[in-house]
Amino acid sequence: MRPTTTCKNTRTVLIKAIKEHIKATALTQKSVAQITGLTQQRVSCLLQDEGVSLDTLINVASLLGLKIAIQINETS
Repeated sequence: MRPTTTCKNTRTVLIKAIKEHIKATALTQKSVAQITGLTQQRVSCLLQDEGVSLDTLINVASLLGLKIAIQINETS
């Protein structure tokens, strides 16, 4: 289990997981685009963390078969 992250790091963690999955499965940006319904240019932006929403990152991760768990705790 990965340690809990702050909201600030959530984007970074998601992008890293997506990149690792793409590399491990030898997917191309074009094939990721076909799977996710994004354009290849949008996939490129996503991988470079350029103007992609957190919702889009979550959707892409899910469509690529990654399991996402969100844990919410009260701060003290």
